Amino acid sequence: MKRRTCNRIVRSRTGAEVDRMIRAGKNVVVQYASPNCGACAETNPHIDRAATHLCDLDVEVVRVNTDMHDQFASAHGVEELPTIEVFRGGKRVGRTVGADKADAFVQLIRKALGGK
Repeated sequence: MKRRTCNRIVRSRTGAEVDRMIRAGKNVVVQYASPNCGACAETNPHIDRAATHLCDLDVEVVRVNTDMHDQFASAHGVEELPTIEVFRGGKRVGRTVGADKADAFVQLIRKALGGK
């Protein structure tokens, strides 16, 4: 079954913005990445594509530049890039490290958020 797609955009956010979203209990997918990271550059289009396949979920997909927000990444235990985390109700409910394809990210996010 093919899922409906939309024009959901992955937005760059500061660590403080993402912290506020998490504390507010929003569903958030965070991609920790660096402009100098080859695996991150490889992963970016897959996260972008995954976001367009999550239109039926109440979730915001964001990218945090770890070069600019290293304390935020450190506070979340990010040691390798790219790291993708899923938050629901203020808690981390999913995490993966390393490059992957859009379908794998969609599965991770849906499972973490209790979606199909």
